[in-house]
Amino acid sequence: MAAPRGSPCGTQSTPSAGGLADSSLDGHLPMAQLEEGSYLCEIECTVTTGLEQIAKEEAERLAGSRVSAERGKIAIQLQNTNALKLLSLHSVDNLFVVVGRSSVALSGEKKSDLIQVTKSFLHADWKRAVDVWKCFQPSPVEHDLECRPMDSWTRSEMCSLMLNTSQHDAASDQPSHPLNFPSFRVSCHRVGANHSFSSVEAAGYLGAAVSSYLGWPVSLRQYDVEVNLNVDNCLVCITLTLTRASLYRRNIVHFGPTTLKATICYGLLRFAEIEDGEVVVDPMCGTSAIAVEGVICFPGCFFVTGENYPEAIDRSYQNMQPRGRPADVVRWDACHLPLRDQSVDAFVSDLPFGRRVGSRGDNRRLYPGVLREMARTAKCGTGRAVLLSQDTSAMSAALKVTTPFWKRTM
Repeated sequence: MAAPRGSPCGTQSTPSAGGLADSSLDGHLPMAQLEEGSYLCEIECTVTTGLEQIAKEEAERLAGSRVSAERGKIAIQLQNTNALKLLSLHSVDNLFVVVGRSSVALSGEKKSDLIQVTKSFLHADWKRAVDVWKCFQPSPVEHDLECRPMDSWTRSEMCSLMLNTSQHDAASDQPSHPLNFPSFRVSCHRVGANHSFSSVEAAGYLGAAVSSYLGWPVSLRQYDVEVNLNVDNCLVCITLTLTRASLYRRNIVHFGPTTLKATICYGLLRFAEIEDGEVVVDPMCGTSAIAVEGVICFPGCFFVTGENYPEAIDRSYQNMQPRGRPADVVRWDACHLPLRDQSVDAFVSDLPFGRRVGSRGDNRRLYPGVLREMARTAKCGTGRAVLLSQDTSAMSAALKVTTPFWKRTM
């Protein structure tokens, strides 16, 4: 039997190297002419590790602007009037508008370092960031934002504020604020082992500064704006959260115990390089998350999914019904597919990890049978398979016994 081309892949995929400062120079797209009254804004998007390049390429096609990538996220520079387009990205989980970035000199003394980190927000353009945030809200927002000019903020004022205000004071002893001012909370995320302060302390200091200078009231639960303080060693970035719920939940109605995120499903389908008119099969579909994403993003293909558990079949039908696109859900044994020889263009599947479903022992018997059956039904020369598994030992053993049929490319 001629060997189909395959590409099983695991969760250990290595992301592309690069940073927000310089990776945008590699093949970036020219910036479009700004419209009158508009301005450039920067949107950060969180991405599943290993899928950064796919997210970058998708964002470049959609936004037509500069996109940089680093581990777990991408950053997009685009016109503020086009920011809402990013909600249609299939490869990103959450969106944040960047308020400002800065590099700080940390001395190792707690209060001094906290003041330095908090001062970074003086260089931020809160007015524009909040305007972008308003565009992402489900209903019109009339909150006011009054900022003191940056050149009027003195070091003595900041030191006085920081040395006499704590997070507890800011949250529990709020001055009266106009009702049309947005409430907020601060979340701090740190990377690096040499910080003299904790995340809670940094969030408290920044929260006190925002409350005092912008006039926003603190609300840790019923908040309008979530301010994020990201400290990466000596680099400080402040963002506002644009999406309250992660985008990976948007296409699935009924979840199962191992339902795959829609953003990961999209990445697997992109790895398969499927084209219009091809037949794509998920032999162990679970709740058909891959097929649901496939019929939305690749409407020119035909998707066939199957499972051996009745409950999973029911959930798959419920998830597929609202789509109205070419797809089929079948109950079958993945090791004995009711498909003709050389009839499938691509297999895309999330294999059992042997934790929530099955066991590692089961995988050592399941994986070889599945790969053999895929080899029988895949088209010789052009057939391929993109498989996600965390059970690397079972996958390696299965690939050894099916070497005549598959060539590993990832």
